[in-house]
Amino acid sequence: SRDFYFNSYSHREAYEELLKDEVHQEAYRTAILANKHLFRDRVVLVVGCGLGLAPYLVAEAGAKVVLAQEKNLIGRYISRIARLNGHDNIVSVPGDITDPEFALPYGLTEVDIIVSEPMGYLLLHESRIRDVIVARDRFLKPGGKMFPSRFTVNLCAVAAPQEYCLWMDFWEDVQGFD
Repeated sequence: SRDFYFNSYSHREAYEELLKDEVHQEAYRTAILANKHLFRDRVVLVVGCGLGLAPYLVAEAGAKVVLAQEKNLIGRYISRIARLNGHDNIVSVPGDITDPEFALPYGLTEVDIIVSEPMGYLLLHESRIRDVIVARDRFLKPGGKMFPSRFTVNLCAVAAPQEYCLWMDFWEDVQGFD
């Protein structure tokens, strides 16, 4: 079920691969911190914040309030982790942003900026584009900003027979079954 899938991300181990992707993480860090002037004193919604790395960057960029939304159970701990790291302006907003009953805290109805990581694997698997579109339509104030605001997908055919064999040989004999 959908709930089981998202709750599989309720454990820190699920984020290890994402956090080890230094190129990806550095791209977000650069995009946010190179645009501090856009974040300073703004209300920012981070859609699908995971363990909260993006909210920390947004807080360091000078946001007034950072709303860290996450639909799985780990989202409940973001505020506590943020306070332990000196970021009192990061507020955990657990829940499914596509739920019509979902509301922003403190009576807020709109935000200045939405930060997200909706692409998943090549915009196809684990994509959260729907969540971001719903957030944009419901909460982004007129003239507000989206980070990122566009995507470019580049594909290239590659032959990697050794890598292929590494992954496919496993399936030849799985616990004695073919």
